Amino acid sequence: DFGISRELADDTMTSEAGTAAWTAPEVLTNNGHYNEKADMYSFGVVLSELDTWQIPYSSTSSQSSNGPNGYSNVQMAMLVAAGKLAPSFRSDCPPEVLALARACLSMDPDSRPTASIVAYELRRLQSAKLTQQRNE
Repeated sequence: DFGISRELADDTMTSEAGTAAWTAPEVLTNNGHYNEKADMYSFGVVLSELDTWQIPYSSTSSQSSNGPNGYSNVQMAMLVAAGKLAPSFRSDCPPEVLALARACLSMDPDSRPTASIVAYELRRLQSAKLTQQRNE
């Protein structure tokens, strides 16, 4: 969910944003102090979806109520905000993709890559894949 993207960074953003499963921990804490790095967290969640072909936390969440292995949306949000729940990846996820996703999913927003760095990495990965395919 990239609903909080802005051309220029603000020190404080207070408008309602995001869908809990894709929302950065700092947004879930509801203190209003977050920036564009929250979108990089959301992108990391999307990378998890692309890798697993499942919505985030699908193996642990329950939309309507607590299940035997699940959490309500509120519980899930609290666990994500506390750093106790993170998106999962398959064991055969390409290491470069996993590294990029983990960087995007850092609990520390300042440690997350910028959108430019993510775009560069994606182009680099695409180029490497095309080169590999040509050499096969």
